[in-house]
Amino acid sequence: MIGFSPLHVKCEPSRIMAAGVVTAHVVALACLIFSDISRFVLISGALVLLLSMLSILSGSALLKPLRLHSLKWDLDTRRMQLIDTDAVSHDVACIRRIAITPYLLVLCVKRDQRRLSDWLIIASDSVDSETFRRLRVALSLAPAVELPSRDS
Repeated sequence: MIGFSPLHVKCEPSRIMAAGVVTAHVVALACLIFSDISRFVLISGALVLLLSMLSILSGSALLKPLRLHSLKWDLDTRRMQLIDTDAVSHDVACIRRIAITPYLLVLCVKRDQRRLSDWLIIASDSVDSETFRRLRVALSLAPAVELPSRDS
């Protein structure tokens, strides 16, 4: 037994990721404006880009099937739960992939009762620094404490 205390991570919206979304949309809009295309395509493309940016930044359920509010992970019992913004708890069957960088954590998880996987992106400014550090350590040890697959 490893002896970790359970992690309860409350995620806030990341300002860094929001700035990245806005920057990417502004660059795409600038490329669209300065290209040699008809006015109809220009107006249609600009409208689609603006609606896309607004829906992503407002947290539209259409583009984000799981709006993560917090994550509970007990490494000793090997159980992970995701709590969405509607306070509904989802059990995680397995973690498929993990990417760890100094400022970003990316998890591909498969929830129970669901065929598709969810990609969770946790930026360093989404949680406090101590929690982010603990989560990074726990994820780096995740192959040793992998969640049991409930598919079999």
